Amino acid sequence: MNLPESYVNHMRALLGAQFEAFMESMQAPPQRALRENARRPGGARSFALAGVPWCPSGYYISAQSRPGASLKHFAGAFYLQEPSAMAPAEVLCAQPCERVLDLCAAPGGKATRLAECAGALVANEIEPRRARVLLSNLERMGAWNAAVTNETPARLAQALPEAFDAVLVDAPCSGEGMFRRDPAAIAEWTEASNAGCQKRQREILACAARLVRPGGRLVYSTCTFSPLENEENVEWFLREFSDFSARDFALPGLGASQNGCLRVYPHLAAGEGHFIALLARAGESVPLRDGASTPPALPGGAAGFWEALPPGSLTERGETVCLQNALLPPLRGLRALREGLPLFSCKKGVYRPEHAAGMALRANVGIELTAEEANAYLGGAPLPLGERAAEGWALMRYQGMPLGWAKGSGGVCKNHLPKGLRQNAPLLP
Repeated sequence: MNLPESYVNHMRALLGAQFEAFMESMQAPPQRALRENARRPGGARSFALAGVPWCPSGYYISAQSRPGASLKHFAGAFYLQEPSAMAPAEVLCAQPCERVLDLCAAPGGKATRLAECAGALVANEIEPRRARVLLSNLERMGAWNAAVTNETPARLAQALPEAFDAVLVDAPCSGEGMFRRDPAAIAEWTEASNAGCQKRQREILACAARLVRPGGRLVYSTCTFSPLENEENVEWFLREFSDFSARDFALPGLGASQNGCLRVYPHLAAGEGHFIALLARAGESVPLRDGASTPPALPGGAAGFWEALPPGSLTERGETVCLQNALLPPLRGLRALREGLPLFSCKKGVYRPEHAAGMALRANVGIELTAEEANAYLGGAPLPLGERAAEGWALMRYQGMPLGWAKGSGGVCKNHLPKGLRQNAPLLP
């Protein structure tokens, strides 16, 4: 690995006696891991080796395994994620009664974890293409309680002041912590990278401060070693926003923070470089209430699709009926790719379930497929299942996990998997 001389000198000054151990670790292969989806328990175990100490649902995987090319990955059994990148969501520690914002959320590794824990999640990404990737990952993982926005931090801060109990800022950075994993990051790095990133990060943090409710908290994280982008930003933030203070925390396998800040180094932990800070806002505010204790009633033609819906209300988006999580803030006037969970479309009284709903909710009628049948389904083929093909809509499943919808008629299930999700080659069992 050919590292820039100025970067090496910077790390030598930063690490002192630990520098040689750090440089030796940079020659080792990067760690690989996945995070199991809480909505698909047990789905990742066939690939898992040891657990990631700081994430209860995180598992290391071998360098030779190919979980991303598997049927289980398509079904949302897990999210492939660098081990250290799992830590910020654990520090934020979202709760079921809370409204949470992931301000720089794409591609969705942290957002999909937050959606498992929070009452409601707004996942934002400023770049349109990456926002679509974010939406796709949240749908694959069955996140029913998440909205996806494609906005600037400034626009969100203006529209939703003090709207969130917890905000995560996983900021764009110089990427020094990813050099071992991503050689392209080395080629892009210059001595000016740190100062340029610092300016952008402070603009994002200033917006994030306005989005946190009194008594709420903010987690700031990067994947760089630069003090300019890490501790110096935290010190600046605390000077600028005096109602925030640093809060110490600890994570198994990573140790305790100092002055609310924790560094992760590859020679000290089985993961890449990372930085995490926990900042709490003073004050108290009335806890959010979801305003809905019972699931909404569905129209007769759609009532048979699901055993139960989570609490919320039904809203219409054109021909599509969505489940609106009552904890989500109003997103009127903002660019939202998704405000609620799309349940079904209705054309001339004919109901058709949405793919996102099938990935998120328990279906009344599900058909378990073999690996061969599942691959045929993902390829877009109709399935001649005989007596197994009940009349009407059914959710196709593999090892109990959802793949998508089909409609049975005369012993054949007509394929309704969205064309953009169809696979050109078989996936691994």
